[in-house]
Amino acid sequence: MGINKDSQKAPNLRFKGFTDDWEERKLGDIANYRNGKAHEQVEDKKGSYTIINSKFISTDGKVKRHTNQQVSPMFIGELAIVLSDLPNGKALSKVFLINKDNKYTLNQRIAGITPNENINSNFLKYRMNRHKYFLKFDSGVSQTNLSKPEVENFVAFYPCSEEQDKIGNLLSIVDNLITLHQRKLDQLKQLKEALLQQMFPDKGETVPKLRFAGFEGAWEERKLGAIGNTFTGLSGKTKEDFGHGEAKYIPYTNIFNNPITDVDKLESIEIDNKQNSVVESLPEN
Repeated sequence: MGINKDSQKAPNLRFKGFTDDWEERKLGDIANYRNGKAHEQVEDKKGSYTIINSKFISTDGKVKRHTNQQVSPMFIGELAIVLSDLPNGKALSKVFLINKDNKYTLNQRIAGITPNENINSNFLKYRMNRHKYFLKFDSGVSQTNLSKPEVENFVAFYPCSEEQDKIGNLLSIVDNLITLHQRKLDQLKQLKEALLQQMFPDKGETVPKLRFAGFEGAWEERKLGAIGNTFTGLSGKTKEDFGHGEAKYIPYTNIFNNPITDVDKLESIEIDNKQNSVVESLPEN
């Protein structure tokens, strides 16, 4: 739903019923900016307020520091954006949306953004978050420190408030789905790790702690060479041989990133009958 061309004033994909051009605006014209304040002297592990700092924002609120003094209050619907980060860091210009009053206080090197009434906070969060405009200030050499004018001069296109609402809501739903599935993925990874620890014998033992019903007796120790054949990968190739041709090969990254080779991520190479071939192996029932 973003606008890709300088001459284009509306996205290619839109909700039904919206046809007007989007309007180009400076952030300083549609929102108010303020800097956070230092909290080092008032931190308290048992404090009732969460300090919004770069670590808090970069971890999506997982790493928290607290205080009992709301030095720089943040209110629902406001945004916090990271102004300072190390070269090539992942926190610079990351945005956090305030979802509750009387809960957060803004730390130094973080800016608070208060959108005007006709600007949807959710929409603005997605418009600003890690935008290439802000990232271009990262030299990759020294620590980046975004200034007030640099933030306020951020220019982007904005639709009417009703279209902002719809876009912001849709992207939030997608984000929530991603979070839900990420949690499920994390749980499955933890389950797999536990099974690997329990379903294979420990060093010096011959039976695992956890087995399927009906199986008993010791496991047999075998050398890999006794239960299968090994062979080498591509040989005698130069960089000119890769990226074209009718044959396919399995790149290192495919093996590194996948427990089972992803056949959709094979890469092209010229046919060479001198090379070893692999065949698909299906699990037995």
